[in-house]
Amino acid sequence: MKTLLFKLSVSAALIALLLTRIDLADLSRRLASAGMLTLLVGSLCIFVLSFTTALRWNIVLAVFRDALSFADVWRYTAIGMFFNQLLPSGIGGDGLRMWYLGRAGVPLDTAIGTVVVDRVLGLLGLLVLVILGLPYLFSLHVTGVVAAIISLSTILLASGVVTFFAADYIMAGVARLLKGRVRTSALHPFLARAKEGVEQTAKDTRRLLRALPQGPAAILLSVINQISLGLVVLYLARSMSVNLSPAAAVFLFPPVLLLSMIPISLAGWGLREGAMVLVFSLAGLEADASLSVSVLFGTCMLVSGLPGGLMWLLRHRGETTRRKGVP
Repeated sequence: MKTLLFKLSVSAALIALLLTRIDLADLSRRLASAGMLTLLVGSLCIFVLSFTTALRWNIVLAVFRDALSFADVWRYTAIGMFFNQLLPSGIGGDGLRMWYLGRAGVPLDTAIGTVVVDRVLGLLGLLVLVILGLPYLFSLHVTGVVAAIISLSTILLASGVVTFFAADYIMAGVARLLKGRVRTSALHPFLARAKEGVEQTAKDTRRLLRALPQGPAAILLSVINQISLGLVVLYLARSMSVNLSPAAAVFLFPPVLLLSMIPISLAGWGLREGAMVLVFSLAGLEADASLSVSVLFGTCMLVSGLPGGLMWLLRHRGETTRRKGVP
């Protein structure tokens, strides 16, 4: 509860701060000009990405030797999208995905490992697009605080991804440095099992990336997802007559997503809006325009999760009915 209140407070404070620095009348006019059709089309485009995300996760499951039907994987993905928006953390739906895999008979270690790997692959696609967009960023003569924030975030993300891929080597190196003073048998059983799980997941992830065509396909799907989100942002901006170029939408939005993943706000609200205003100023957008695009995008994210919420509700009611023995 304290975590929820903290994140809610951070989101509210950031949004309130942004609202004091913009023209509310202009913000309202831009949002009204978009119309309900824009909201529905943007939400549908984001929801369609649940299929590519599910396909990527299905590839991971197959390499981990626990393939499920695509229909089940897609349904779990859609439900996860809903809870990512509903729960305090932007990755809250991952816990639901792990739980559903366990219910489907997948071992707990594998369930956790495949969801973590799928999430890391998403981050890898984000990192690839950020790196590909560096020439565009340099062409904008990015300097000062914005350059420092983007650079630091990119370095941290790259370091985290590399550390994950090499986790077993790192743990082996630490063990050699300790020279056997701490043995795996001396660890708490849960910690020892977690250590083994992390090492095995790192090995399986490298095996996935080396596998043909699964590895390149998984990375390509991650990049496609990120580009598609940028194009959704472009569509939303153009619907409000915001002069945003395709290059800016595709290459500037990944840093926004990267910053909004910092787990200090409610599902990224407030943090995403602040990052959008900060980063999109590089493309010459005013704060009012950037904020309107971010608010509309966030609303589309919420709406795109509703089908997953409906799936969860129907599944939950069906299970409750079966437990009660109702025919």
